[in-house]
Amino acid sequence: MADDERDLISGTNALELDWAGLQVERVGPRFGITPDERATLAPCICALHEQIQQERVDAAAGRSRLLRDSPDEPLDYGFMDMPARLLGVESALSQRIQDLADQLAEEADAHVVLGIGGSYQGAQALFDALLPTYFNELPRQERGNRPRIYFEGNNVDGLALHDLRQLLDVRYHRYGATPAGRFSLNVISKSGRTLETEVAFSVLRERLRAQGLQDYSRRLVVTTGAEGPLAQAAREDAVPTLPVPDNVGGRYSVLTAVGLLPAAVMGLNIRQLLQGAADFQAYCDAHPDPTDNPAWLYAALHVRAYERGATTRVLAVWTRRLEALGRWYDQLLAESLGKGERGATPLTIVATRELHSRQQQHQQGARDKVITNLLVRDPGRDVTVEGLSFDPRRAPEVVGRRLSELATLAVEATNAALNEDHRPTMNLCLPRLDEYHFGQLVQMLMNATVMEGKLLGIWPFGQPGVEAYKRRWDELLRSRPAA
Repeated sequence: MADDERDLISGTNALELDWAGLQVERVGPRFGITPDERATLAPCICALHEQIQQERVDAAAGRSRLLRDSPDEPLDYGFMDMPARLLGVESALSQRIQDLADQLAEEADAHVVLGIGGSYQGAQALFDALLPTYFNELPRQERGNRPRIYFEGNNVDGLALHDLRQLLDVRYHRYGATPAGRFSLNVISKSGRTLETEVAFSVLRERLRAQGLQDYSRRLVVTTGAEGPLAQAAREDAVPTLPVPDNVGGRYSVLTAVGLLPAAVMGLNIRQLLQGAADFQAYCDAHPDPTDNPAWLYAALHVRAYERGATTRVLAVWTRRLEALGRWYDQLLAESLGKGERGATPLTIVATRELHSRQQQHQQGARDKVITNLLVRDPGRDVTVEGLSFDPRRAPEVVGRRLSELATLAVEATNAALNEDHRPTMNLCLPRLDEYHFGQLVQMLMNATVMEGKLLGIWPFGQPGVEAYKRRWDELLRSRPAA
């Protein structure tokens, strides 16, 4: 870390990990951690911590080929240093991201993010977590003078793309070639060869051009790798581009231009996102002992549970605003750890919604799950129960309570019911949902995933299994002409 970066970083952690529901006293010997096991965690984790630090140094020095000889196993540690770099030595790139975002927001009242997998999941998580729930329904002035946000290019769903195109056409026919009637595009693909995204771009690019060729390039940004057909096309059309770093894998790229440009278009404070992540990374780097490091402890506890038979890991988010974050994390875990016929199956649920469906299985189904509750201590906005209509007899128990208080009691009740039947749980808590703490959370989860891979003997970068379906799809497209 350069001196100017070090001066900006406080090295603090605001996340709390409560793992009482994984201690032997609470859930018994199968999944419970004994005092002796707690004592043995530190030496192993500390050794792997040092290994990770050395691999980061080697990667930065260009010695990665000495470590990994397979293109399926890249050394993608760049996400760890990226937040500090964007606050320090690469702050000019952060400013360019902000300037392009402000331009896109000024030019149009709808912004479409085209990408799939890691190219959009982080941006979707930011949108859901940090903006008002019904952001797109608000008048522009109540959206902070920012555009409505839409996500496409993440499927081959003709109905969805048709309906988005129709919506954009309706607004253009109503308001004409004005910001209120026009839309802007951000096309994201590291390789520049992602078929789902390319198809959506080809459909929407013609609409974008029809809304004005003279300023076409002011309403389009391409986020891609240095080479590839998308980068080449952007250069030929003089379209602004932003980089996807070579040393950052797609699922780890939320705090690069991949996630930061959409965040800035939304009106979020990208410096605070980066600051939270950089502060956590500095804290993580300085604390090898899992007793002091929630990322390392979180990883160790999940690996321990997996080795004892918890092959399904459930992330229970206690606000809908974090459901997309859960899907982002599902991808992070599945692609990083699902290799060599190993790796737990990730599953995100929303509580208390899924307590009325999946909880039956969690409480009395197969003993193959560890459940982590992702909690927000201060919801920021809340509602107080003023009365009950269905069963007024319960009014003394409920009326006057805030919904966040009901949720807190539901978390406690759910954990107690599961632990009583020797089913493991833990709680991961954020102080509040804002840019700073979101940055801390995603940086913590990405670090934890790397450590889990180390503990399991699984390389946490690359996703060679994803390429299999792509090869088969390409073969079928070449062998079967269009109808």
